[in-house]
Amino acid sequence: MAEIVHATPNIRRSIGVLSINGKGAIAMITKRPLLFAAGLLAGVALAGCGKGADNISAEQMEQTCTTVARSICTRITRCQVAFRLARDYQDADCQKVEHDRCFRTLKRQNTGDSVKSLEDCARARDSQDCPEFLAGVAPVACDTPKGPLTDGAPCVSSAQCASQYCDVATTGLCGSCKARLAVGGACDANGDCQTGLYCKKAAATDLTGVCAKRGAEGEACNSETVCLSLLVCSGAHMEGMVAVDGACHSRTAVADQPCNDSRVCLRGLSCVGFNRTKMMDGVCKVQGLVEGAPCGAQNAGCDGDADLYCFTDPNDKAIRTCKKRTYSGAGGMCGTLADGSDAGCKDAAACNKMLANDPANPTKRIDPGMCVRQVGMGMPCNASGLDGAGCVPGLSCILSAAGAKTGTCQFRDYQLCGMKK
Repeated sequence: MAEIVHATPNIRRSIGVLSINGKGAIAMITKRPLLFAAGLLAGVALAGCGKGADNISAEQMEQTCTTVARSICTRITRCQVAFRLARDYQDADCQKVEHDRCFRTLKRQNTGDSVKSLEDCARARDSQDCPEFLAGVAPVACDTPKGPLTDGAPCVSSAQCASQYCDVATTGLCGSCKARLAVGGACDANGDCQTGLYCKKAAATDLTGVCAKRGAEGEACNSETVCLSLLVCSGAHMEGMVAVDGACHSRTAVADQPCNDSRVCLRGLSCVGFNRTKMMDGVCKVQGLVEGAPCGAQNAGCDGDADLYCFTDPNDKAIRTCKKRTYSGAGGMCGTLADGSDAGCKDAAACNKMLANDPANPTKRIDPGMCVRQVGMGMPCNASGLDGAGCVPGLSCILSAAGAKTGTCQFRDYQLCGMKK
């Protein structure tokens, strides 16, 4: 997804390269979900005996799934994005989780997924460069294949549907095949919308939204809108109490070249010295790559892909240096700590922050929050991941009713949908 750049601190935010789609997967910008997710990875292993749904031998499934897992986990390590997904998501864990997910995919009935489609996707991912991967762009070979099921048929995966879309209700174990939604359609996640659209929600904790058009090159954008993949929202800022839109732009400026709102630096570079008021260009400088590197003011920012951020010394606010983000286990503090440092959660725990009950800002939350561990089968869960526990890998939070924010952790299995070959 796109990100906000050249924005004042009170409007700047990262929109994130991958987004949890609310249905137990991380949805890519394009039509195919990526096969990994933070805290939502499918980690329930299936027995490796007999043959799969398409008469695939156990040996072939093992070979294919080893290839798929290696492809995904190698790419995560190479592009330094493991910290985005699960803070202590080690390679051995990654290999097991992705192997098990692939195994379930090949065992699923009535699906367009196959040994060939998964291996083709793995090969395409191996040759993909990191900027595209970080932007959430899936290779064409990883597009969702067409399945045999017609509109209205029960499903748990979009690859089972001829329409290439399974609308999995948040309140049920199964979904139904249907066409993706056009602009204005009520949606739960980006994957519900047609290509080139996203699910626009009024607040990050909202469970539903409407399908909206992604911004193209030069089109207006702000913290509530999303640009097309590989574009960034540049120049959104505040003038007094008024929010001013930016515009969607490609990253084109290389190191030591001039930069401004419309000429955006390549990833890994910061625009140093840019002054919008005085209409003075900045210069693209390499971001800090190690802890202790100076940042801010006349220095470049810090490399977020290396999990660094620009920390202001509480005893001398003129001193700003790159600092590595720390991570807490369940029960630990997360968010902005008392000393101004930034902490996240590990062990795939979620950072829960209580609402501040501020009438002027009803979505404001208290900082710091607390890391909450994921829960297992049959346990109460929270859909937003901000107000309660999420589910362990392989389970989905099935909501108690439409519009509810709480539910129970359950396993979505196609055999439970009542349709078999």
